[in-house]
Amino acid sequence: MTYEQDRQSAYKCAIAAENSAAELRVGSKSYVVAVLDASRYGYTLRVPNAILNRIRSKRSCRLEYASELSEVVSESEFANCSEFTNVGMKRIRELTKIKMPSGFQFSFGSMFSLQQDPTFLLGLMIAFLLACFCLPGIGDQVGTAPKVSRAVKGAWTALEKSVLP
Repeated sequence: MTYEQDRQSAYKCAIAAENSAAELRVGSKSYVVAVLDASRYGYTLRVPNAILNRIRSKRSCRLEYASELSEVVSESEFANCSEFTNVGMKRIRELTKIKMPSGFQFSFGSMFSLQQDPTFLLGLMIAFLLACFCLPGIGDQVGTAPKVSRAVKGAWTALEKSVLP
């Protein structure tokens, strides 16, 4: 299928009146327009005749519709009444910013399971070894129980001094 054949078979989706509000930014000014239909290549907008010359004079405009921002250019016009004109706008490029997840591990918990995360498993293994060395039987044989006990007591007293008056 060639590009022209593909372009001719583009879908057009009519937009209901309650969902048709959009904002067209021409230069530094914004105008409220209505989107009549949308396709994969662009939109058909109903614009007031008062701003038609401004749209013609600009090379490209920005259209904000349905939480999307696109750069568009006027392609065709059809005057259907004395107050409004239907303008076919071709989409040049998509300007909507993609939101990336933050760097905090717990903010994107749905992306992976904590049980399969290597960092989580390493922390779990270190906690298990620390608990083994603190146990009275193993810790006494290895000689780590008194040292761990002193470290925990020292951390506790430092916490009490800093938090409690």
